Amino acid sequence: MRALVVATSYPESPADPSGHFVASEVQQLLRRGYRVTLVVPQGSTTRSATPGIQLREIPAGDAFGFPGVRARLQHPSPLTRARRALGVVAFMALARREIARLVRAQGAFDLVQAHWLLPGAFPLLPHGIAREAERVAHGGEVRLLLALAPRMAKTVLEHATRAAAVTRLRAVSGQLLEALAPLTPKSIVDRRVEPCAIDLSGVPSRADARRLHEVEGELWLIVARLIASKRIDVALKKSLEFARPSAVVVIGDGPLRQALEAEFPHARFLGQLPRPECLSWLAAADGLLSASLLEGAPTVIREARALGVRVLSAPAGDLRHWAERDPGLELFTDP
Repeated sequence: MRALVVATSYPESPADPSGHFVASEVQQLLRRGYRVTLVVPQGSTTRSATPGIQLREIPAGDAFGFPGVRARLQHPSPLTRARRALGVVAFMALARREIARLVRAQGAFDLVQAHWLLPGAFPLLPHGIAREAERVAHGGEVRLLLALAPRMAKTVLEHATRAAAVTRLRAVSGQLLEALAPLTPKSIVDRRVEPCAIDLSGVPSRADARRLHEVEGELWLIVARLIASKRIDVALKKSLEFARPSAVVVIGDGPLRQALEAEFPHARFLGQLPRPECLSWLAAADGLLSASLLEGAPTVIREARALGVRVLSAPAGDLRHWAERDPGLELFTDP
């Protein structure tokens, strides 16, 4: 069986945290017996070959990458913004052409899995390239669709059904699926909620992780890109309410780092870490703080709970429902 996976974010190495959840999805497809063709933007370094994966890296300039395409398109320089916007357009055009070429040469795929409805579902995929298509909605692109005129948004999603004979819509949270319901074509009868896969293989035990990072006492983590939508300042203010002395460590980088370091000297900022190191810090932690309100099914929160780490979070996405059945997940609201 042959599967095509299209994504705008994917790790450049095993240590790269970018798009790691897409990599976990690809590994699931390999375990199910698929031979995977992966179409992603070309990174700053050449990705190494992986058995079972036919890799197609598409030139896109510096449009994609950390801390995310939306943040990169908001660069203060007009020239940089324009260059990156052209990179996005070039990626979509070149990826579409490459996918069409692959289908002409090798035949239609059994499955196409497109991450992010924009541009993964539209306008990137040609018509009739697979027997089945799975469109995976992650969050940011859903908000963009909802900002369009309803007729235009419906047209986009209707167009997205033409890549395959059967189209399934998968959202990583119930909140996203509900938001998409008024726009979803009736032809998409399979609509479901399924968060992306997580992979915690190789994560050390709590005791080993605490020894590795020389942790003594209570440790709270914040793991996120340091951009406005993640509300790192809110999470750090919340950490000041803890009754007993606690170490607060921030993992992640972004344009707000310098300002946050100046405002919250009690926190230790480690920057963006390789994914295995980040997971070892998570295993060592007593708690994870998250204040973002624009999440569907936050991967780091699911990873924390899988490792037995307590979570204190703003009520984003499906977290309100999760908290009803998980005593280790506590929600807070802004004062």
